[in-house]
Amino acid sequence: MSKARGLFRNENNGIEYARVEYALDDVVEVPRFEYEKQMFEPAFDELPTFEEYEARDNITSTHTLGPSD
Repeated sequence: MSKARGLFRNENNGIEYARVEYALDDVVEVPRFEYEKQMFEPAFDELPTFEEYEARDNITSTHTLGPSD
């Protein structure tokens, strides 16, 4: 079983949290203090923001491989 990993960080009502993926369909929000206590990777401050994560995902999903005819 692989270790859980952080996907992105965000803030809601002044509380910082990270979205953490435990398994393919098991994703939860973890407050920053718990994220750091559990020593998830990457480090909290190295996680992309939600906006950066979403923009990267949109670029990846719309990118085509090779020229289109």
